[in-house]
Amino acid sequence: MKNLNNFLLVVIGVIYMCQMASGQTALNRARSRPSPTPGIIPQESRPLPNTPPKEPVIYNFRYNKITGSARDGADVHVHSSTNDQAEEHISIDKTNRNNLIMSSNTFTSTYSAGYYYSNNGGSTWSGSDDLPGGVPSDGDPSTAYDQNGKAFLVNIDASDAGFNIMNSSNKGSSWSTNVDITPTSSPNFDKEMVTADNTPSSPNVNNIYVVYADFTSGRPMPNFVSSTNSGSTFSSALALTTNLGSGCNVQTGPDGEVYVCWADYGAWPGSWPASHIGFAYSSNAGSSFTTSLPISFTGIDPGGLGISGSFNDIGVNDFPSMAVDKSCGSNRGRIYVTYPENNGGIAVIRVKYSDNHGSTWSTASTVSISGASQSFFPWIAVDDATGEISVVYYAFDNPHSSFSTNVYVAYSSDGGSSWDNIKVSDNSFTTAPINNSRYRTGYMGDYIGITAFGGKAFAAWMDNHTGTWQAYVSPVAYPTAVSFSSTTNINVNGNIELTDDQNSWSYLATDDITATANSGTFIIDKPATVIMEAGTQIDLKPGFHAISGCSLHAFIGTVTSCSNTLSAPFVFDTSSKNTDPLNPIADDNTSFSVYPNPSNGIFKVKIKSPDIYKTNQANTDKVFYHFDVVDVMGRVINSSDNISENEFALDLSTARPGIYFLRLSSNKNFKGCQRIVVSG
Repeated sequence: MKNLNNFLLVVIGVIYMCQMASGQTALNRARSRPSPTPGIIPQESRPLPNTPPKEPVIYNFRYNKITGSARDGADVHVHSSTNDQAEEHISIDKTNRNNLIMSSNTFTSTYSAGYYYSNNGGSTWSGSDDLPGGVPSDGDPSTAYDQNGKAFLVNIDASDAGFNIMNSSNKGSSWSTNVDITPTSSPNFDKEMVTADNTPSSPNVNNIYVVYADFTSGRPMPNFVSSTNSGSTFSSALALTTNLGSGCNVQTGPDGEVYVCWADYGAWPGSWPASHIGFAYSSNAGSSFTTSLPISFTGIDPGGLGISGSFNDIGVNDFPSMAVDKSCGSNRGRIYVTYPENNGGIAVIRVKYSDNHGSTWSTASTVSISGASQSFFPWIAVDDATGEISVVYYAFDNPHSSFSTNVYVAYSSDGGSSWDNIKVSDNSFTTAPINNSRYRTGYMGDYIGITAFGGKAFAAWMDNHTGTWQAYVSPVAYPTAVSFSSTTNINVNGNIELTDDQNSWSYLATDDITATANSGTFIIDKPATVIMEAGTQIDLKPGFHAISGCSLHAFIGTVTSCSNTLSAPFVFDTSSKNTDPLNPIADDNTSFSVYPNPSNGIFKVKIKSPDIYKTNQANTDKVFYHFDVVDVMGRVINSSDNISENEFALDLSTARPGIYFLRLSSNKNFKGCQRIVVSG
């Protein structure tokens, strides 16, 4: 029996429910009664009757995506100390965006690595400049979360022959015993990087992958190891190339693919700067790889220790960073690589992408600000709930002070077709070596970091504006539609408060949606907009509250979904409000029809009542129509203007299978919207 519990359709502020085709409704009968507390749905669990449809129901709704720029929050000083902190790596927990883990190279009484964690969305942090249990380390920090919310810390071990790995199942407050993995036979191990396959539908979910440069032969060569037991043991090392390569990065795709990239310096003896990005793709969880050199570029590393007078004598590098879109949007599966490139003596930040596992790549986009004299240390992240792309980097942005530096985030909501920038550092600083007598000459770290999920990114970097090199994190909120999707059920657990007016929140489940399945609360406060779509049942348990003034949309019907997360508890900072909130609009699907729907991508659109407006006694003025097609994240994937016919073809044959929305308007204020489904 399809049902909706707990008086879901009580009118609590502004609630819209769209009508089904052929006179059917999403819920056959919806009843409401006054709440004992004004504006709050009563905490009961009482099913509303609903007659299941005899055939799949296609339902329609529309919402407007907010327009506007990203918002940068205040910088947070992660762990105040007198110790140097450099080389920040940060990760976010997809089961709870409030949980963040970060690690940094440090120097306490000796070389070490710090760990820091936050359970309130980066507002405050705990941790230490030494690893849990005082485990010795020689740096190169890396972090990850698996699909269960387990956090991982990885760094070079004290022997320089392998790496430490430890994990936390309680949000970072305690950690497992360290496991020291030594895949090399001598102290020639460098630049390891970890990732966890955290896509619920992946056949390799929760696998751990580590890549690194092995110098055993006297030359750096990219290597790969994997673990299927949370890092307790790892596979034998697999060399990915015989070329010289360093700055390895590893990521996973939505279907369990494994991708590795690195800065490639050619065959022995190699040459600097790097001339290619090396790339490797595995479809079998890393058992074997296809390796190529698909991206040609001119790096910025002059060789040796990378020291360059153009960067105030710090060591720079050519290292790439990579991310994969695992959202349910139209760019699902797209691979993005960012890297620094020498552009006539000026270092700029480029991004390329691939939609075919790295076989071919797009033209490079320059994403760094145009006025910078140098830009360097790029790192990239893709939000698995929105598809938003974020690239963090340093930039010399003051023409009156050669090495004055700020931190920027370049971001794109259209799959990398266009980019904007926002400065995220609150204080400028001077790029310079940290301490040439303590570290290698010119050392100012080798990378900075960024992570993103649920409409928010967190940039992490080090600077010395206080006189000591310390780690900082700045949150960046995007105006976007956040979608959580599952091919089975969604269970939303924890203490959740959705209040942010800069986003809409969609929960899409092929089967059931259950809110507050465990103890806790789920509060939708004004002016938030929440859309729930389920194939079988939406069950709002005691603890669910919808406050007067919010917008709640609920639908039972046929849901075409992918799987990117199973739970998403958030608490949002509402101290700053967007003045252009998202406005859901009730659907008008009586003015035009779309058929067949679903289809393989070829649709017919027919205006049911062509609009003819008399301009005077003798003449008529025919309406011209405009349409655009948006995906579930509100991104336009197709559009056309000046359509004068009452019936026309819509070709979405190149779109990926999934749910889209056809929005039709005219020069005479006609508006309408219908949901369309591109079948596989």
